[in-house]
Amino acid sequence: MRFMKELMLDSTLMTNNFYGKHMYSQEELDDIRVEWGLHFLKILAETEVGKLNVDE
Repeated sequence: MRFMKELMLDSTLMTNNFYGKHMYSQEELDDIRVEWGLHFLKILAETEVGKLNVDE
């Protein structure tokens, strides 16, 4: 997930470092998981999908 984000921010990574290997620490992986989760929750809260139907 982190690599996908980095590709979006810097498209030269695809040509400059495509065959390179970078290991991410557990902390870095956890950070991107939290960031992704918060982003997903924000989108969910802004859409009808995130609203509960309590008219039952």
